[in-house]
Amino acid sequence: MKKTGLWRGLTPVLWLLFTLCIGCTLLLMQWAGQVDRVLGITHDTVSGGDGEIVYKSDYAEADGSLTDAGREKLRADLRAHGVQTMEEGAVLLKNDGALPFADDIKNVTLLGRASADPVYRNTSGGPSFDPSDGVTLKAALEGAGLSVNNTVYDAYAASDKYRDKVTGDIGEEDPDFFTNDIISSFDSYNDAAIVVLSRYSGEGNDLLTKDIDGISQLALHPDEQYALQVANEHFDTVILLVNSGNPLELRVGDAATVNFSFALCGRAYAADDPTKLDDAASTHVTYPNGTTYSNGETVAPGATGILDDSSLMVENTTADSSYLRLGIGWLLDFCPDDFRINYSEGGVSFAQKGEALYLYF
Repeated sequence: MKKTGLWRGLTPVLWLLFTLCIGCTLLLMQWAGQVDRVLGITHDTVSGGDGEIVYKSDYAEADGSLTDAGREKLRADLRAHGVQTMEEGAVLLKNDGALPFADDIKNVTLLGRASADPVYRNTSGGPSFDPSDGVTLKAALEGAGLSVNNTVYDAYAASDKYRDKVTGDIGEEDPDFFTNDIISSFDSYNDAAIVVLSRYSGEGNDLLTKDIDGISQLALHPDEQYALQVANEHFDTVILLVNSGNPLELRVGDAATVNFSFALCGRAYAADDPTKLDDAASTHVTYPNGTTYSNGETVAPGATGILDDSSLMVENTTADSSYLRLGIGWLLDFCPDDFRINYSEGGVSFAQKGEALYLYF
């Protein structure tokens, strides 16, 4: 009986180990190249014979062997090919005279987390990107004689944000990133701002039609819009750099008019009569500018009145963008779990993020 009980306990454990071994083996076989590269594993090569070399390499010796000099020449040509690909593949979508930079533009600020963590390649076959072979945007600009705002760049480089293929999080910093120190650093680097947006996709990493923000991953996201807003408020010259192999739904400058209202928890009604207002149980707030309820009653400036949905009606709100951001910290304080939004016109959708409400149109 003791042996039977022992095997009953060992059987599921052994099956679990067996399943894990099969899964790990498949993964290791699929990613053998990356595993070898990380572990520094090299493999023996087998000569193909002593026959004539028909397709001779520009980097090998006459006998087909590859020397250190040949490898270095190959790497140099690969770098040159990358530069040529960038020069011929980049597309200038719009230019209002900001490019090329005027001679007096010397000090620039990079905005957007992708400025410190760009996408060098999308997912596909081949080895992983080797940072030692890459050139950062900051280094490229400095190589061209520009000075880059280190305060902002270092803050982005130290960020713990990342692009998440599971949730579709684009990995952009939220508005809290723009502290007083960040904003004040613009003063010495305000000749131009370069805002960098990126998307990372490809084989095994499809972009989502509805990501963690509730919108398409290709859409311009609220945090990106906020970075653009900061750039437009503090810089006369703004460059938008799209670092992506996929076309983004920018829609910058679109305008829409929306009528919407908050239906809040301000009014309470008697338990025995749902049509009778219970003033004592209702939520009261001070209206600094006064208000007028939908029934015609008014609250004088500085006086206290019921927090009422009709008093918070916002009509004909126009935004020259693809979204509108509203701070709702006050709303969450009064009605953390009991509010809804009604709207008309514009085909608007809503998403709450922290203490902000975003209206997409």
